[in-house]
Amino acid sequence: LAPAHVRVEVPASWSVATALRPTADSHTFFAASVHVLVESPVLAGRLRDWRFSVDGVPHRVVYWPLPNAPPFDTAAFVSGIERIVRQAVAVFGRAPWPDYTFMFEDGAYGGLEHPGSVTLGAPSERLAQGGAWMTSAFGETAHEFFHAWNLMRIHPVEYQGVDHRAPALSRGLWFSEGLSMYYSDLLRRRAGLSPVDSTRLVHLEHLISRYLSNSAYGHVSVEEISRAAYANRPDAIGDFSAGVHLP
Repeated sequence: LAPAHVRVEVPASWSVATALRPTADSHTFFAASVHVLVESPVLAGRLRDWRFSVDGVPHRVVYWPLPNAPPFDTAAFVSGIERIVRQAVAVFGRAPWPDYTFMFEDGAYGGLEHPGSVTLGAPSERLAQGGAWMTSAFGETAHEFFHAWNLMRIHPVEYQGVDHRAPALSRGLWFSEGLSMYYSDLLRRRAGLSPVDSTRLVHLEHLISRYLSNSAYGHVSVEEISRAAYANRPDAIGDFSAGVHLP
């Protein structure tokens, strides 16, 4: 639980992005506890960097591009992220961090939330196409960013900080993921970033149809599905196939 300093040695042409606290030395960062340390990833390289503030709280967007990455509309990309942040903060009333960092990696997919930052894949070749691909990137960003509240700060009771044993199996993961998926779409629409060919009602009808057409949700409770998400056994819910994001 002790605090720690982390020194990052990188070439002079590289920059560093992390939620760890800066110090007087630009290459050294501070973590107040082991929990802060393991929840603060570091992205280093030749990064593209943008910043904006929401209610006086600074937010940083960094993007690590592949060599010869195709250009994309970075103004629309960063503007969309800022609009998502403003809508999410409006839901909860305030941003509960001194600053926040979005770390995007070219050629990668998926994302992982942290208390003061998020890591996300955002392939430049897809962002360059704009349209649905840009909208999809905003959806993933909104989902992972909403987790900064709904999973990092409002979390299942089984999650109790750093533990080096096997991951705790949570009965409430359906709430953490399902509600974040719900707001991922809602935040985009409130931010004016929704697909032009889908209304909120059509979107919800599609999700309800998927839920009702999967017999697993009629036989296995969402708590069992939640516990199965990180279970070591592939047959944790038998022959059924269901996930924690749809409920």
